[in-house]
Amino acid sequence: MEKAYEMFLGQLVFSSNDPRIDIMDNYDLCADPEWLTWLERKIATTRDVEEKMALQDLSDMIIDVKKRVELSQEAEERAASEANDAE
Repeated sequence: MEKAYEMFLGQLVFSSNDPRIDIMDNYDLCADPEWLTWLERKIATTRDVEEKMALQDLSDMIIDVKKRVELSQEAEERAASEANDAE
């Protein structure tokens, strides 16, 4: 998995797209707890200050997108529940 995670990280970091777009396009992997744990471990063990900052920024973006998706899903579920109750 280490090599696959490294390759995926490279895709996110070096993509010409807005990172948030790539995060959404690969949401299932980005939101995976194992991937997030691996990324946090990578951040903690990186000695290069600039790399550490870039990885932390990426991690923060992933967490932000994940929270927004979860809130959106909750709102959709609430709206569907209210629509069912109204019927």
